[in-house]
Amino acid sequence: MKKSTVIILLVVFLGSVLIVGIFGMQAVPFEKIIYMDKIEITGIITSDRQEVSVTYDEVEKEYRAYINYNPKKVQEQDENGNITEVEEFEVTIAWDYFPKDATNKTVTVTIVEPAKPACKPLTSNGAAGRTDPLVFLRKGNVHLRYSSNDSATGAVADIWLYVGNWE
Repeated sequence: MKKSTVIILLVVFLGSVLIVGIFGMQAVPFEKIIYMDKIEITGIITSDRQEVSVTYDEVEKEYRAYINYNPKKVQEQDENGNITEVEEFEVTIAWDYFPKDATNKTVTVTIVEPAKPACKPLTSNGAAGRTDPLVFLRKGNVHLRYSSNDSATGAVADIWLYVGNWE
């Protein structure tokens, strides 16, 4: 190698060491994905402001809630413009997730059974700890499943809602 080439390489090397030494090297860490380990049903509130206690069955690994059915009459309009009066009863389920710093904080809520539940179909899934109200049209039971959307751990919580007259 020529003397001039060696000197240029030496200057570039020493210059880069000097610049990195003075200004430092900026490292960009990759974003760590934290998966949801557990979903927990924390409470239920009905449309008549009744707070319902939720119990956890250790054997069946599912939550249960017994809710008093107290519907309100509302008017609904069908696609033909006819107005009918129906009874509706709303149930809002609060849930929590662990760990709190999970990357994806949303869940999918599905009606597992029965095939024809006593409630209207869900219109959206849960995000940030609260599910849109579940609207019951009559007394009955429904089995809901909360599944994490990060799909790595498959965190799941099942809850049975028993809606009737329990007093």
